[in-house]
Amino acid sequence: MDYVKIPQNVRVEDKLIGPFSLKQIILIAVGGGFSYSLFAMLSKTYGAVPVIAHALIWWPAILSVAFSLIRINDISLFRYVLLMIEMMSKPRKRVWQPRQGITINVQTRPTKKKEKNDKKNVEEEKKSAIRLEDLSVILDQEGKSDNSKSSTVNVDALNKNVDSLRHVSK
Repeated sequence: MDYVKIPQNVRVEDKLIGPFSLKQIILIAVGGGFSYSLFAMLSKTYGAVPVIAHALIWWPAILSVAFSLIRINDISLFRYVLLMIEMMSKPRKRVWQPRQGITINVQTRPTKKKEKNDKKNVEEEKKSAIRLEDLSVILDQEGKSDNSKSSTVNVDALNKNVDSLRHVSK
């Protein structure tokens, strides 16, 4: 049975050139390139660059070298600066307060109702109630005539009335 080696220290960046990782090399190259381009533009424009201008020109290169190489307690300088900014922006003393939650205000509008009921609507409602009663009598009798009750129901008239109800409800 062959044993498999499990890699250790997976969070350590690979070193490309000497003690420098790819991220450090890119950061130094960008800062140095920006500073050199400033120096080249000023020397082309004014010829000799004054000493005070050198301090301002090479400042991006110095910052990029510092951010890529300096580590404080195994934290890069860039992360350390970000943590310091976060510490200064947030309050030192934190107080727990329960959340208020989400409040939803439901606003309803009254619906417009017809105040006047037509006589036709009232009459149709009465007729439909009567028709429903007649239908329930037919269903209760299961289509058989009951001798104790002498009421007879005209089924054709009921079918006609039910059809008219279907057209009205649509």
